[in-house]
Amino acid sequence: MSLIKSNLGQNISTAVEVLIETYKNLDSFFVELDRIGEEEGFLTLTPRFMRWKSDSDPAGWLTSNFIKLYQLEKDPDFSNNLGLKSGSLFGVEVDLLTNEYPVISLIRYTFDYSHWTKLP
Repeated sequence: MSLIKSNLGQNISTAVEVLIETYKNLDSFFVELDRIGEEEGFLTLTPRFMRWKSDSDPAGWLTSNFIKLYQLEKDPDFSNNLGLKSGSLFGVEVDLLTNEYPVISLIRYTFDYSHWTKLP
């Protein structure tokens, strides 16, 4: 019985090690994304990534979804001094919990900022 427990413990430790390595790779990806984005005229709105989290759901304890937001540097500043440009928001979302492989989604949001008094 202790052999099974030992193997299960090793499996958990190995899974956490793989997860940590995955997080390191994502960090390298986001650093490179920011560098290339800056070269291409994008400003990062999220120096660190954003994530979906839930303390009430055990699946939410794992960070498996990462989001970075950008705007075009050339767009005019928005008048409410929110640190936003008046153009679209562009996003990159990495979702690790998909059926077979992680999914990277490219997102474009267009909002009416005229009634915003603070960032969400």
